[in-house]
Amino acid sequence: MTGQPQSNYTSSMDHFFRGAFSIDLALFRFRAGNLELLLQEKEEVIDGLQLGLPGALILPDEDTKAAVADLSEQLIGRTDFYHEQLSAFSELHRHPLGRVITIAYYGLISNEKLLEKLGDDLRWYPMNQIPKLSYDHNQILESAISRFKEDLLNQPIVAELLPKEFILADIISIYEQAFQRTLNQSNFRKSLKRSKLLVPSGRKMSAGENIGRPAELYSFANLDSTEKDPDVISFNF
Repeated sequence: MTGQPQSNYTSSMDHFFRGAFSIDLALFRFRAGNLELLLQEKEEVIDGLQLGLPGALILPDEDTKAAVADLSEQLIGRTDFYHEQLSAFSELHRHPLGRVITIAYYGLISNEKLLEKLGDDLRWYPMNQIPKLSYDHNQILESAISRFKEDLLNQPIVAELLPKEFILADIISIYEQAFQRTLNQSNFRKSLKRSKLLVPSGRKMSAGENIGRPAELYSFANLDSTEKDPDVISFNF
């Protein structure tokens, strides 16, 4: 910048401060046997695609952590759920209103923690029925699913989607839907039971909740006590 005229410097710097930052959240839940994604109706679209991931602009006095907390509170009325940052998406013209760089997050939440009623612009969609989304949100979703699958293979992240007590079929269903493949259920059940992650509750699902013989209910062991043990960090299939 040495020797650069002040007028040119000021003009040049103006260009660097004409953009905005936002956050987008790919939030998953598991309900009634289905992995589902939270989608939001969008107002500022140029391609006619009204559905996208929930998001918000980051305010000038916010960092990304505060912005995610504010967005989560607006969406589901709470912030105490598993979420982690994915990456930034900065393609030119990704937003119709101007230059917007978004910081994407993905989150997992048990249906037990959710409000019964969402905002009128929010809907849960099964993972196998996700439509084409607005902006670059299909690309963000692809990144979120990839991270989710990686986490399923490397840590007991499935616990974040399940209620306090659950049946083995719930875990199997989550893995099958996430990886879009049919598992050898017999072998996977054996792997689940061999792991130190699950504890039988001694109770069975009520007859009205299950067809056939009532399934045994399980809960997760204290994950803090097992997280350093490489043999119990995740389930093999």
